[in-house]
Amino acid sequence: MKKIVTGFIIGFNLLISLDIECMVATAGPEEKKVRIWDINTGEVTRELEGSHIRVVAFSSDGKKLVSGSSRGMIGIWNPDTGKLINKRILDCRPGITAVACSPDGKKVAFGYTINNNVVIWDLNTDKRRELKVDSDPYTSYTYYSMAFSPDGKRVAAGTFDTTAGKVIVWDLDAGKVVRELTNAKRPMGRRVESVAFSPDGKKVAACAWEDWYVTIWDLETGKISQKFKDYFVKFTSPVVLSSDWKKVAYGGTSRSDRQKHLVKVWNLNAGTLSMETKEGHNGTIYSVAMSPDGTKVVSGSKDKTVKVWDSKTGKLINVLKGHEGPVSSITWRPEPKKRSFLGDKIKKKKKGYHFIDIKIVT
Repeated sequence: MKKIVTGFIIGFNLLISLDIECMVATAGPEEKKVRIWDINTGEVTRELEGSHIRVVAFSSDGKKLVSGSSRGMIGIWNPDTGKLINKRILDCRPGITAVACSPDGKKVAFGYTINNNVVIWDLNTDKRRELKVDSDPYTSYTYYSMAFSPDGKRVAAGTFDTTAGKVIVWDLDAGKVVRELTNAKRPMGRRVESVAFSPDGKKVAACAWEDWYVTIWDLETGKISQKFKDYFVKFTSPVVLSSDWKKVAYGGTSRSDRQKHLVKVWNLNAGTLSMETKEGHNGTIYSVAMSPDGTKVVSGSKDKTVKVWDSKTGKLINVLKGHEGPVSSITWRPEPKKRSFLGDKIKKKKKGYHFIDIKIVT
C-alpha cells in the first residue's frame, strides 16, 4: 500500500502527517481472484487467489477481508500480504450469498443456500453458531445481504422469497429474532440485496433487486420511518448509504431505456437528486460502494469494468480494467484516521534535524 507523508516543523517539534490512499476490493463469480485496487492510480496492488468469489467485505479497521464463494468457501484474508488467514468450506450450492464482518473484526456473519439460518463465526474461538427464524421454521430463506449493528450486538439480513423479501434482525447475545421488517402496504421485491444500520443502530434501511424503493424502519417500533423512491430506474445493485446517512447511492437501469445503466446519488434527507452519471456502464450495474467521506462512488458492472465517479459532479474519475467477467461485489477499505506523529527533543545537526521520541497525537 502506498503512503503519502508530509511534514513540517512547529516550534521545536516535527509534525508528520500520514495518509493512506484509497483502496477497494472487487470480485466476480466467474473468476478465481479478488483484486485490490488503488483507485487513484487505477493499478491492482494485490490479487488474492480464490475460487469463484461472489461477495467481499472489509473489516471496519481494514485489516481483514472476508470473501464468500459460489463453491461454499468463506475466506479471511490479510489484504496487505494477500495471504489466506483462515477458511471454512461448506457443502452448499450455489454457495455463500452474503457476508459481513463485525465492527471489532472478531466475528463474521454469512448466509448460504442450505437452510434458513444465518451463521456467526467467532474468529477467536473458531466456533460457529446458527441464528434461526423460529417463527417460520418451514420456510427456507436465502440471504442476499447482511450487516452488523455499530455496537456489534445485532445482525440484520435481507432475504430472498418467492413473494416478497423482508429484513430479519437478531440479537446476538440472546440468539433470537427481535424484528422481522416488511412493508405490508407496498411489499419489497423478492430479493433484498441491501441492508444497513444507521450510525446509532436505531434504524435499518433496505432495498430489493429491480425495485425502486429504499425503506427505513425504526427498530424500536418496527414501523417504517422513511421511504425513498426513484421511479425512473430499477435498482440493479445494492443501495449504499454514506457513513453519516445523508447520501444514498445505487446503480440501476432506466425504466424507459433498458440499455441505459446509470449511477445515482441522492440527498436522503431532502429527497433530491445530487448526482446522475451521464456515461454509465455498457451493462447491468451489479455493485456499488461509496468512499468513507462520501466524495466518491465506485461501480462494478456486467461489462467487466469498475468505474470511479465524483459523487457531486458525476464526473468519471477512473476506469479499472482487468476483470474477465461481471463484477458482482465491491467493498471500500475503511480509511484509518489521519495520524500525526510528533517528534520530541529535536536536535539540530549539521545536515538538518532528527528527533528521538515519537508520540501519536491523533
